[in-house]
Amino acid sequence: MPNDNNQISYYEADKQMKVLDAMLRRIAKLKKGKYRINTRGEPNRKVTWERKDKATDEKLECEIEVWLDGSNLGFNISGYVSYDDCDKAVRYWKLIKFNKLLSTLNDLNAETFIEYANEIDKVESKELEPATTLTNPYPFLKLKWVMKIMKILRGIFNF
Repeated sequence: MPNDNNQISYYEADKQMKVLDAMLRRIAKLKKGKYRINTRGEPNRKVTWERKDKATDEKLECEIEVWLDGSNLGFNISGYVSYDDCDKAVRYWKLIKFNKLLSTLNDLNAETFIEYANEIDKVESKELEPATTLTNPYPFLKLKWVMKIMKILRGIFNF
């Protein structure tokens, strides 16, 4: 419940997000992805998965994120699709905002998140825009190998 300033406390935000845990785990299982809970800083929940672009056969990273707005006045739900072109050292992405600021998460259901995931899966690589330049922390290795090593490490250590 919001306080006198209409702000949602960390405790209340995390409590509301816990209601989503089972639904988001279901989406992660359905998409053969990962479910992540952030309990440090601002609370959020994420489901990430990979899929191949139909036109280019490139692997695209997909994500649904539920997060407390920086003003602590409500919740946002966003989707992301990204692709790292290691040869050009550029990340391409697209942001999809699914809602206006929500004061509560109680009305959301699993079908809503399945619809969001399906909408994310419709995004094609040609819709992605350059977001940032990738830097190589290990200049003695090719960037694409550094990215592959990091992906393996993330899978092993789940970070």
